[in-house]
Amino acid sequence: MFVLAVYRRDRRLLGVVLAFVGAQPLLFDEPDDDAAWATRVVRGERDWLAAGLRDSPGDVALLAVGAPLNLFVLRAALRRQPLRTAVDVACSVALSLAFFDRMADRYERVTER
Repeated sequence: MFVLAVYRRDRRLLGVVLAFVGAQPLLFDEPDDDAAWATRVVRGERDWLAAGLRDSPGDVALLAVGAPLNLFVLRAALRRQPLRTAVDVACSVALSLAFFDRMADRYERVTER
């Protein structure tokens, strides 16, 4: 939705997206258990950050590739290049999902100890 707002230069949509992101901590309580994959992702990421970034260089590499890719997404959206925007978003989402999967696996390994 953020990329769509940038692509369309829709200030109202951008405001709604940013307001929702900012309000999420107020709207949703901490989960009671870790049954949801997203909960395991967040808890795994917290553990990863607490252990230090050097703990897992592969995860840092995913972020190092993902950060510039997200800038390419925004550049393509600002230039209103539909194919490039779509391809860059697809790559960004795939990379994000790979990182999230690693964080969920990390949490599952940590909780097995």
